[in-house]
Amino acid sequence: MKRFLLATTALIFLSSSVGFADIQSPPGAKYNRARKLSRGMANIIYGITELPQTVQRYNRAEGPGSLIPGVIDGGKRSVVRLGFGAYE
Repeated sequence: MKRFLLATTALIFLSSSVGFADIQSPPGAKYNRARKLSRGMANIIYGITELPQTVQRYNRAEGPGSLIPGVIDGGKRSVVRLGFGAYE
C-alpha cells in the first residue's frame, strides 16, 4: 500500500510540474513594442495625476499643513513621469 501511495504521489507531482511549465510565457514576450508603447502612452496620459495623489498622500501622512511639500514633490513626479512617457 505504501508503494502504491508513493507512486501515485510521485505521478501527481510530476504531472503537475510538467503542466506548470507549459503555461509559462517566453522571455521575449515581456517587453515588446506594443507594451512599451502602451506604457509610454499611459505615462503621458496619466502623468498629471501624480500631483493630486502626492498631495493627498502628504496630507494623510503629515497633516493638512503639508500642502507646499506635496505640491513640489507631486510636480516633480509628474514631470518625471511625463518625461519617461515621451522617452518610451
